[in-house]
Amino acid sequence: MANLVARTTVALPEGAELTVYAASASDLPAVVELHEACSARSRYRRYLGGAVPSPTRLARLLEPPGGVTLLAATCSDGPPAVVAMANLIAEGVQAEAALLVRDDWQRRGLGSALLFGLLRHARVSGYAALVLHIHAENTPMLRTLKRLDRPTLIDRDGALVTFTVPVTTVERERQAR
Repeated sequence: MANLVARTTVALPEGAELTVYAASASDLPAVVELHEACSARSRYRRYLGGAVPSPTRLARLLEPPGGVTLLAATCSDGPPAVVAMANLIAEGVQAEAALLVRDDWQRRGLGSALLFGLLRHARVSGYAALVLHIHAENTPMLRTLKRLDRPTLIDRDGALVTFTVPVTTVERERQAR
């Protein structure tokens, strides 16, 4: 599935440019560094717990069957650094989506850009919906989801909120017009 994702440059609203590409096994060291550079709070929001995932678990996330992991890397003069990761993991006709953005790159539009990329990949791959599990206090991610401007099914279980975002409904509505 990763071959459906072309390497692209994303320009953020403040002008920073990042390269976004589909991850491969060779990206594991950079992804481990990303996780080590993120705060415990950011990891907690991504994994619903604060521990750094093991390299074995991260390796499984890099090339998920039926899904994709997008990485965003800096394009500056120095060596590129992975500053964000977006996962799309197949779950039957739906796909679970999750984001991790390094703390100093948060609130700059990168999460939104990656989520739109996952949505495009899910549509091309034929998934019916994206599913995201988010802590109710994760205000930045809640705002990111709102930017999708799509009808969303919301299910709350205590402090955990599950969002189901239809992928194909909006496209079918456009085609019907």
